[in-house]
Amino acid sequence: MDKLQAVIESIAQSAGQRPHFLTDPDSDRLLAMVLALSGQLATVYERLDTVERLLADKEILSQTEIDSYEPAPEVAQGRLAWNEIFVRRLLRVLSYELEALKDSPDEQIAPLRGE
Repeated sequence: MDKLQAVIESIAQSAGQRPHFLTDPDSDRLLAMVLALSGQLATVYERLDTVERLLADKEILSQTEIDSYEPAPEVAQGRLAWNEIFVRRLLRVLSYELEALKDSPDEQIAPLRGE
């Protein structure tokens, strides 16, 4: 089975009610998001590894050149900006909740602090 077929089948199997593994539904949702993100990261890693190996095999770039690359300041700044946007997107739900807590009375915040 190729990867595309595996994805198609996993989506087809995911129809219907989602299983719950943890006692808190929010924890289940978070776990599902982390696992989905992990799958995407694994795919990116595999593709990056392929590109690096092809570059080395064709003697375009060596692994040493790739490992020792230091980005120009404008490239580093662009990467930093991308990372900040990425982290904001990941934590967007938490930032909404924190904003709501700022406007809440202390008695609503205390349980979240473990008080």
